[in-house]
Amino acid sequence: MNRVPTAARQVAKQARKRVKRVRKRLRAHSRRGRKLIGRSLLHGEAPGKAAPPRQAGGSPSGATGFAPLVQAGAHATDSQLRDLQHAVERVLEGALSEHVLSESPHQSTGNAYQTIRLGEQPRVGFRLARPNLLAGFAIENRSVCDLGANLGEISRDLRRAGASHVDAYEYDPFFTQVARYVTAYNGLTDIAHLRADVSEHGFMRRPYDVCVGLSAFSFMRKNIEYICDQTAELMVIETHEVRDEAWLALYVRPIARRFPHWCCFGSVVHGDTASGKRRLWLAFSRTDLGGFYQSRSQSLLPDGEGLVEVDLTRSALSYLDQAGLIAQQQDDPLSKESVRIYWERLEEHERRFAAGERVAPLSLSMSGEAYWLALLCGIEQFAAAGSLEDSNVYLTWMRRGIEAGVIDPGLPRDAR
Repeated sequence: MNRVPTAARQVAKQARKRVKRVRKRLRAHSRRGRKLIGRSLLHGEAPGKAAPPRQAGGSPSGATGFAPLVQAGAHATDSQLRDLQHAVERVLEGALSEHVLSESPHQSTGNAYQTIRLGEQPRVGFRLARPNLLAGFAIENRSVCDLGANLGEISRDLRRAGASHVDAYEYDPFFTQVARYVTAYNGLTDIAHLRADVSEHGFMRRPYDVCVGLSAFSFMRKNIEYICDQTAELMVIETHEVRDEAWLALYVRPIARRFPHWCCFGSVVHGDTASGKRRLWLAFSRTDLGGFYQSRSQSLLPDGEGLVEVDLTRSALSYLDQAGLIAQQQDDPLSKESVRIYWERLEEHERRFAAGERVAPLSLSMSGEAYWLALLCGIEQFAAAGSLEDSNVYLTWMRRGIEAGVIDPGLPRDAR
């Protein structure tokens, strides 16, 4: 017979007391309110509202809609239902305002950690909302698990992104119960908030297409092989604080054994931006991630997290003078006119070199100003022509670099 550790029993006892306090507040409402709340939580409906029957081809967002629970001819009015909705919101605000610290065998987390939404109103937590996290991932119609779900906001975002079903695993029973209430209040279905220790083998109730684990690797690490085996397509994780290059061995290597295609697709601030602490977003796939890059670049929100702005107009360029490709100094070396002049000079230089004239070949380095200016010129030339022509300066640059073995030197010679 397995004995429950003393610390775990104490945590469970404290959590039960906290849940009782929340239930006591719920019982303070009218008998009618209690029935509606119970029905909404049982069926995953928004309090005071009923979800219409699910139909094939319906919205993947998971929203149930807000059709009145009471049918025509009943005594409850819209005003009463609105009052009930506000009353439930106040109860949730009270529960979320409780100072709660989840003490697991692995780490401690507070209930003010996540930023969550109650309806359309965000309730800001230690971690700001992460609207760019899921951009570019194929989530629609996938079964997803969210490990270390806390109050379940990422689980709700996954459902809003089109996941067919989300199982949210959280160690703390108080967080799990409050997450159920918030999900019901927001009118989302097909999200199951489950109490579990993700470090234990066999905790998953089913296999999944996608696994998400944000700042939960301290739980996942001891059980990573089991978690990988239960995930069919994609794994998305957020690391803990990154201070040096040790993250590659700690996070990537254990997962890349099962998911050989991986990338780091974001570096985000942890908590207060002034702290300078950063965490990485990593994606692991069993198949090529090429389509993800294009999809993500088209889906990112410009004011979201995980983006870095580079002001090219503040760059001090020296390559233009060194190459002798622009006759006069430009006030703005990165203006459209300067780039146009540069590409014309570069195109002419490449033409003369290809014709055998005695001109020195330009550096084929894949870094520094030479490469990036060739890229900018190629983009500008492509935009002006409306298509990628064979004479495009960047295409010429890449072709000559590949032939010389400078670019992708490991590329087989017959593929160059």
